[in-house]
Amino acid sequence: MGLISIARFITHHPLNRGHKLRALARFARYQLAKRIMSAELIVPFVGKSRLILSPNSPASTGNFYVGLHELPDMSFVIHALRPDDFFVDVGANIGSFTTLASVVSGARCLSFEPTPITYARLTDNIRLNGVVDRVEACRQGVGDKTGTLRFIVDQGPTNHILPEGESYDGAVEEVPVVTLDDVVGDRSPTVIKIDVEGFESFVINGAQALLGRLETVALILEFVGRNEGYGAESSDLHERMVSFGFKAYHYRPFERSLVGVDTAEPGLSGNVIYLKNPDFFVQRVKEAEPFTVLHHTI
Repeated sequence: MGLISIARFITHHPLNRGHKLRALARFARYQLAKRIMSAELIVPFVGKSRLILSPNSPASTGNFYVGLHELPDMSFVIHALRPDDFFVDVGANIGSFTTLASVVSGARCLSFEPTPITYARLTDNIRLNGVVDRVEACRQGVGDKTGTLRFIVDQGPTNHILPEGESYDGAVEEVPVVTLDDVVGDRSPTVIKIDVEGFESFVINGAQALLGRLETVALILEFVGRNEGYGAESSDLHERMVSFGFKAYHYRPFERSLVGVDTAEPGLSGNVIYLKNPDFFVQRVKEAEPFTVLHHTI
């Protein structure tokens, strides 16, 4: 993403509404600081949480520029979780969602990140926030069966499993892969976030027992248009979720409302929240304590 695109993203983000110049100044200060200082910076996040700011990590710089890089879904995690709830983060990256769940909401977390550099950043953020006892970090991929898969590891936030039969000239590493059914066992997550760059269908296929028995669970799934590379269609993933009894929603954090997604749409994009029991989460988000980020209370 070029500087102009980043500036547009910053100035159009809802959390910078009314404070565009201040937001651009924050962006400019960081651009200057990273050229002067070789060390990574530690910056405030939400509440008492902090993040390590890494120049090559859009997941950390995005949150610094706009408060919450994925505003609806991050707000939903904070509003939906309570202390000692169980949060599962598949494709945790540097741990933005894990940090919000464990520090701001006080939930217990199981977080998966298979690539070595990103996993190291995840564990650094866990230690920085003092939640080692609340977060189990696993350097593993998640799929439909136990084994190993080849993983592209030099594309930063878009690292992903190399589709079978494809070659890649960059850095590839073989990583261990587990299933959610095997690892989660009889535990009952309240929220599961799955962001695996198009491999979501396989993660879901490895969680059939888990999803079949849970009634009050929210799944945040990313639809990125890369599913086809793994022989799956986004519409198939949606229909799979429907077969488990889930319905699709988007979250409006300022109104604290869950809005049903029209399943007649030609295709889903971005993040979608799937719920079996929407009434449970409607009540949860309505009763949640507000949190403050940048200039807004949500």
